Amino acid sequence: AHPLVPRLAGVYRRSWFDNRLLLRAGQPGFDAFDAAGIAHLVLKGAALSALHYRDAGVRPMHDLDVLVPFEQAR
Repeated sequence: AHPLVPRLAGVYRRSWFDNRLLLRAGQPGFDAFDAAGIAHLVLKGAALSALHYRDAGVRPMHDLDVLVPFEQAR
């Protein structure tokens, strides 16, 4: 076992925890978009995490990027 493994495991756990909090904080916004009939697309880290990594801890995220149609942006 490499001496950095415990440190990397801690970084992973912190990333997983922070990302789960971020996604949970964004959920009311996604629900509001749905309720208002506003199409939306999650971009970048959150989308990659859900679609390709399938693990909330492998990519640290600090924000959620969401695309909405220009006509529905207001």
